[in-house]
Amino acid sequence: MNVLLLTGLLFYQFFFQTEFTYKPAELRKVYFQAAKDKNAYEQLAQQLAQYKGNDVLIQGFQAGIEGVGAKYASGLYAKLKHVRSSARAFEEVIKKDPRNPEVRFLRYTIEYHVPRYLLMSGHLQDDKKVIFSSLLTYPRSGMDADAFKIMREYFLRGDHSTNDEKKQLRNLGV
Repeated sequence: MNVLLLTGLLFYQFFFQTEFTYKPAELRKVYFQAAKDKNAYEQLAQQLAQYKGNDVLIQGFQAGIEGVGAKYASGLYAKLKHVRSSARAFEEVIKKDPRNPEVRFLRYTIEYHVPRYLLMSGHLQDDKKVIFSSLLTYPRSGMDADAFKIMREYFLRGDHSTNDEKKQLRNLGV
């Protein structure tokens, strides 16, 4: 049912391009689904490829979806091509707004999953600093509430944070 609903939503958005198509809340929802579902990835990648605007966050989603493409690519060369293209795109986007925590988060999630021996995960600590700075000063940081919730939950799971960092995140009065 969810896949059918998602497919319908993406079909509608693809053929009826409006400003709604590129709303961050909608992009977040579909982006994280694309990391788990190849059909969602293909549709979102196609949709984001059409974006020609200057919004840094949407450009961050473009860079991120390129990195997600490595998961679905066949062969090492194709996977590396996606990761390199994503890295170049993130560099350009982050130059425009180096303090944007959500763009940094998107890059962090891509780089975290790149094997360390490829030496393509060099921004993890810097990105994490920017992200944590925004999380710990929320809502003064100006971060979107939905983005805050997603990032906070991500860093509370798994090995993304130390126990002290997790404690700080849990103690946020939000």
